[in-house]
Amino acid sequence: DPADDTPTQEAGKRRAFDRVMEITPHTHGPLPNRPERPTPELELAPGFPDLYPSMPVALTPEERQRLTGRIAEDKALYIVQKHLRDKYGGQATIEEDRDGADLRVLLDGETERIEVKGTEEPTISWSQLEVSNQMSHDALMNGDISLYRVVDVGGASPRIYFLEHGRHFTLEPEPKWAVKRVPPKDDPYPLRGEPYQYDRPYDPVAEDEWEVRA
Repeated sequence: DPADDTPTQEAGKRRAFDRVMEITPHTHGPLPNRPERPTPELELAPGFPDLYPSMPVALTPEERQRLTGRIAEDKALYIVQKHLRDKYGGQATIEEDRDGADLRVLLDGETERIEVKGTEEPTISWSQLEVSNQMSHDALMNGDISLYRVVDVGGASPRIYFLEHGRHFTLEPEPKWAVKRVPPKDDPYPLRGEPYQYDRPYDPVAEDEWEVRA
């Protein structure tokens, strides 16, 4: 008798209704409560014992074609913005952030700032993951911004790792040295490739200050 299974059927209807409400954009009424974090999947990163929260982002063939030829960081920014649009719809405002992060997300009076790092590799590739400026370093250390590591940015289903300072990674300084060419002794242009500047280039030059070579 189908009536005997009424509780199960009602629970199934409730789950279906909740799912529809979750994926349907809200155009009226107050905004829903913002989750603390995107609901991630937990995946074991190869070679590391810790679990890193992550989420795949499916790209259409048209989107992949649009990203062809772009650098990894540009692809990663697009992928993260797509993830945020899919999650929040038109309820969130996504802006460029120039104060130590890449993106700023505004939702229901709250702000999340995100540093985005992309790689063509299918794994996090810790050895290639770097923070290049002091503002980003300080903001990550203070917990003011989130770090999203996007892997396989050229694939059909790249993945975003949501990494937290102190839990998933630390920041350690690395010394770097600029490698510069030593010009040959007989090089007629020893300053080629070197930066230079003009001091008062528009000042007049008296005729008797010119040196004439025979």
